Amino acid sequence: MKLSRFDSVTRAEAGVDFLLTDPVTKADGAAAITLYGADSAVHKGVRKEIEAHNKSLGRAPSTEEQEDQVNEILARCTKGWRGLLDDDGDEIPFSQAKAKEIYAAYPEFKDRVSVFIFTRTNFFGNASGN
Repeated sequence: MKLSRFDSVTRAEAGVDFLLTDPVTKADGAAAITLYGADSAVHKGVRKEIEAHNKSLGRAPSTEEQEDQVNEILARCTKGWRGLLDDDGDEIPFSQAKAKEIYAAYPEFKDRVSVFIFTRTNFFGNASGN
C-alpha cells in the first residue's frame, strides 16, 4: 500500500466541503461549509496562539473562556460556506466573525463541524461527511 494514502495533511490544508443535512428531516441540503482539518497549519497556528494566550494569563481559562476559544478555533478553521440561510431565506455572507457567532449560537451545528474537522478520514481522497 502506498504510504501517501495516509496523507490527511494535503486536503486539510486546502479545505474540504462538509455537505450538511437537515437535522430534523435528515434530507440533504444544498448547504456546505468548507473546513480546514486538524492537520492544517491554520488549525495548528490558532491552537498555538490560544496556548500562548492561556499561558500569559497565569491561570487556567474559565469555562466561558474555553468555550470562546473553541468557537475561535472552529471559526478560524472555516474557509467559507454556501447555502446557509437566515430565517428569511437569505444567504448568510461568510466571515470568520459570523462563523464564530453561529458556533456560539447553534451547538448542534458546532458539534458537527468539530467532529468533521477532527475526523482525519474526511480529508482523504473524495471523502465528504455529514
